[in-house]
Amino acid sequence: MVRLAQTPIFADTALPYIIGTVTLTDVRADFATSIAPYRGKGEAVQLALHRAIGAGLPAAGRVERGSRQRSIWAGPGRALIIGAALPATLLAELRPLAAVTDQSGAQAMLGLTGAASEAVLARMVAVDLRPAAFAIGQVALCDIGHMPGMVLRTCTQSYELMVMRSMAATLLHEVCDAAKRVAASADGG
Repeated sequence: MVRLAQTPIFADTALPYIIGTVTLTDVRADFATSIAPYRGKGEAVQLALHRAIGAGLPAAGRVERGSRQRSIWAGPGRALIIGAALPATLLAELRPLAAVTDQSGAQAMLGLTGAASEAVLARMVAVDLRPAAFAIGQVALCDIGHMPGMVLRTCTQSYELMVMRSMAATLLHEVCDAAKRVAASADGG
């Protein structure tokens, strides 16, 4: 029998990249699970998640942190739980309450950190990135360049960009291009 091994998404690159004052990194999540409660089951899902992992279904545009996972708002009625594997007992409890889908390996996550990270990202997304409008712990579903994706603010000068795995190389290419343009304009070139 052939054994398939999952390779890291950015395995063919030499990440981290440092371009000007920003650093691009491969953000790896061991597991990713999509949870979409069935009609009328949201409260039961919320309680089960809080009891098991310490984070529930986040409010729109927000991220909740649990003990070993993050629960990321992924659109109306949907959350993406990333981090450590969900306990088997929780998965069994959730199955009659929600659509539960393993998304491990389906998402590419790129970290963007540094003094110019907001300027780089501003060239790629139609989101008000000022800290007063897009605070730490917020998430936006938006186009990143020309790809549908998700932007999370993780720190004052730090973001995580998430797209479908098949778009990982394009995401990296476009973020690098934007970072080079920002770095060149800062150098007066």
